[in-house]
Amino acid sequence: MIERESDWKSMETVCIDLVNEYLSFGKYAGKLKEYQAIGIGFVDGDLHILYER
Repeated sequence: MIERESDWKSMETVCIDLVNEYLSFGKYAGKLKEYQAIGIGFVDGDLHILYER
């Protein structure tokens, strides 16, 4: 769990950084990269594609 007092944009950036780090060095990053794409975003915001085959 991540607990931080912040605005949504800052938290989105934190999550993007964490997922990018995992995609680079995570134990199961290869499994995740079997999917067509990996993205992060809020329902009413932009979708950030972090990985795409």
